[in-house]
Amino acid sequence: MSIFTAICGAIGSGGTPVPPPDDPDVQLVVEGDSLTYGTGSGGPDNPNSYPNQLRALLELETSRGWVCTNYATPGEAMTGAISDELPDMATEWSTNDIKVIWAGANDIGADTGDILDAFTAYFEYLIAQGHPADKLYCLNILLRTDVLDPAAFDTDRLIVNAGLAGALPVGVTVVDVASCPELEDPSDTTYFSGDEVHLNATGNGVVAQKVFEAIQPNL
Repeated sequence: MSIFTAICGAIGSGGTPVPPPDDPDVQLVVEGDSLTYGTGSGGPDNPNSYPNQLRALLELETSRGWVCTNYATPGEAMTGAISDELPDMATEWSTNDIKVIWAGANDIGADTGDILDAFTAYFEYLIAQGHPADKLYCLNILLRTDVLDPAAFDTDRLIVNAGLAGALPVGVTVVDVASCPELEDPSDTTYFSGDEVHLNATGNGVVAQKVFEAIQPNL
């Protein structure tokens, strides 16, 4: 049984999907771990978090207001995002919204195939609920040096990052934040906070710009 099949069975979604309500006031929905939550830059309500900097870029581009709904939880893993939050959020979000997920770092240590299966299941579920693939975005995993075995972490991280494009449903965009030169050294306090994990306002700006450039052609 696939992870997707198991999830659908567990939440009773085996029948015809119910279309989410069309809420024009919710236009940018983000999910993930502490990097999306805004740890290191004041939390989800702080304008320096990457989602709020992304919202500002979208407002500038489209000359209208955007609402950013942040469902991120510090320490979140892909399996947690699926089992704890995804079913409710999939029916609360409008299918017109842009949705961005940034997670996976807290899954490293598990089997890399299982991690990629979790990404597949996450986005397959959203698409099954009527969310267009071209409005779904997935950020890959940054380097971390604070873990017990940085070399092992990085080996698995690179495997997951390389496998994302093939694991995600057709049309979902992988945003390659891991390739940003500014984000390659967690000890660089120009972009990272002192814990060498989370980003400061400048680092979040790099992420926001990278995600914006991915979204811009689909606006």
